[in-house]
Amino acid sequence: MRKWLRVRQVRIFGAPLYVHWSVPLIAALLVSLSFLVGPWLAITAAVCYFALILLHEAGHAFVAHRLGYEVEAVRLSGWHGRCEFEAPETEEHHVMIVWGGVLAQLAVALPMVTLAALVGRENLGHAGLAVAILGRTNLIMAAVNLLPVRGLDGAIAWRIIPLGIQWWRARRVAKRALSKFSRRS
Repeated sequence: MRKWLRVRQVRIFGAPLYVHWSVPLIAALLVSLSFLVGPWLAITAAVCYFALILLHEAGHAFVAHRLGYEVEAVRLSGWHGRCEFEAPETEEHHVMIVWGGVLAQLAVALPMVTLAALVGRENLGHAGLAVAILGRTNLIMAAVNLLPVRGLDGAIAWRIIPLGIQWWRARRVAKRALSKFSRRS
């Protein structure tokens, strides 16, 4: 049994999309819950769940592509996704690529949370479930992914703090040197 199936005609920032055999299985399980919540809500939940994973991986792919790295593949499985890209030349680039996934999620989550707060999820009818998943659930998934645990983005993402401190110190040293130089002139 092949684990990954290439989705023909779909490319994400130049990279082919592969879907793991677990995706249709998880989707079928989610849709099978339709006897509890109704078919529309079950299908909405399944589509939104996989859209969040794909959105996150597309965020990584976007940043990698913008930084000039080749995006080799985007993989979507039932539990997580993976964006495969050319090895970054610098740690800063690696951290930026990692944050791309979470920032893509936030770009969708924040408007959805705002919409739910302003209008009320219950007033959105069937779209209320999509708003909840793309909003609140999305924020929870992003927060979990940012845990500083090996295998999650947080293991690399939080390197932004020491890198930021290094940048700030280097900038301060450079500023002092320039001010000394300008006083001599």
